Amino acid sequence: FAVQPDDAFLLSSDGLHDLVNEHEIGELVGGGAVHAQVACDRLVAIARDRGGPDNISVAILRMRSEGSTHKSISETRTVVAVS
Repeated sequence: FAVQPDDAFLLSSDGLHDLVNEHEIGELVGGGAVHAQVACDRLVAIARDRGGPDNISVAILRMRSEGSTHKSISETRTVVAVS
């Protein structure tokens, strides 16, 4: 599949699985309205509040076009993708 600017990818451990539904994830991850670190923290908090029995790890990768003027809280990491 082709990756486009503003696409978001969520990588999580099984500690998040079945505790946070797709709608909740979509609200926090989709669209980029919530900073990625804030979204990760909220997802982990939701899973913990619901009795997450395991470790809970979450990472979000948001794609931005080169030279993007997107201004929000600074990203926690910036990497350059090479195609």
